[in-house]
Order: sequence, then structure tokens, then C-alpha cells
Amino acid sequence: MVNNVTDINNNKKTEMNFLKEKMNQVGVTQKELANKLDRNVVTINRWFNEERQITPENAIKISKILKCDPAAILFPPKKINTIQLHSYTDDSFMVKNLSKKYYQNVVIPEGYYTPETKAVKFYKIGSQHHEEILLFERKGIKNSYEGFHEDSIGKICYLEPNAKKTKQGCTPLVALVKINESTPSYTLDLLHPKTQKPFNELSIGVNPDSIKISAPKKMSFFEKYNLNT
Repeated sequence: MVNNVTDINNNKKTEMNFLKEKMNQVGVTQKELANKLDRNVVTINRWFNEERQITPENAIKISKILKCDPAAILFPPKKINTIQLHSYTDDSFMVKNLSKKYYQNVVIPEGYYTPETKAVKFYKIGSQHHEEILLFERKGIKNSYEGFHEDSIGKICYLEPNAKKTKQGCTPLVALVKINESTPSYTLDLLHPKTQKPFNELSIGVNPDSIKISAPKKMSFFEKYNLNT
């Protein structure tokens, strides 16, 4: 759209093995793992980048440090890279649900899928972004996602209102999230991603507690350029 757009045409295919993924998840650096295993950091780097195979003995030692199943290090699960698309938007950036018969399974770029990924297709015939797919990352787990969080500030996000705001007529939308500096309390302005102006008066000075889901955009792509297809 405008900011933070990643076109798959301009990016190399992302590879991430389980060791790298797990180390990043628990916050263990290559140097820390090397010290705990009493191994050279060069060896860890080769494992990390899949340049050398990890032996079963080392997998057991690593799993104790990273608190995971050693089999997951030896035999990483196949990455799921297909997501079911339920939602779409247009120039309004209000997010609408597709009818079930129009649900679509989309193959997404490798390394960008998690169970918390939300996909939204931009649909506007004539626009250069027509059929662009936006991927957003929710925090939490299915049916129990976190509301607003600091990672959303200054980013284009997928936003869902809470039940109270939904009853007042608020709908899910894609918006640029900014802090409102003019209110005495901590509030947010939800801005149109293209114009960077408020959608309406309801999107000015929004209480963060009224946001049920706040998911920053992590990338966007067009299926025809997806090298996985």
C-alpha cells in the first residue's frame, strides 16, 4: 500500500530451520549456546545456517538448553505455508468477510506463516494493488489474541474492535496506528494507510482498551510472483 510493503518480487526466498527458529524464540544467541555446549561458535553458526548436520547426541544436548524435543531439531516439522483467506478490503480499508464459498487457500512465501497469521486481500479493479495479499501477525493464540500492544505504534495494522465498539458500529479495518498527542490520557489515532488522515471522528483519540486485536503487517505479496506456487 504505502509503508512497510514487502514485494515478494524483491526478496530472496526465506529459509529458517528449527534450531534458528527456536533460538530466536527463547532468546539464546549463538555465543551463549556455544558456551553452554562447550563448542566453538563457528560450529554453532554452521548448524544455525544449515551448513553442517547436527548429530543425535548434540540434538539431545541442545534440546535440554532450548527446552524442546530433540527430534524436532533432527527432523524439523514441514513448514505450513498455506493459509485460508477469509477477508478482503478496498480503498476504504474497512475489512469485510468473504462468503464461505469464496474462501481461498493461498500459498504464502516460505517463512512467513505462523498459526497467528491473518491474511487480507486488497480488491480494487484498476488499482496497482488489486489482489495484493497483506499478512498481519496477531499476538496470542486462536480465539485468545492480545489486544493493543506497543509493537503496533507507527505501523499499518489489522485492527478489530471489542464487543462494545462493535455494537456501536465500529468494524475491523487496516490502519496506520499513531499516538494521539493532544489528549491528556493515552489514546490512539487510527489513520487511513494512503492519506494518513483519520477515517472519521471515531478513529481519533481511540482508547487502546477498545481494540480487541492489533496485528502489525509483516509483509505483502502478489500470488503470481510467489515462488512457492
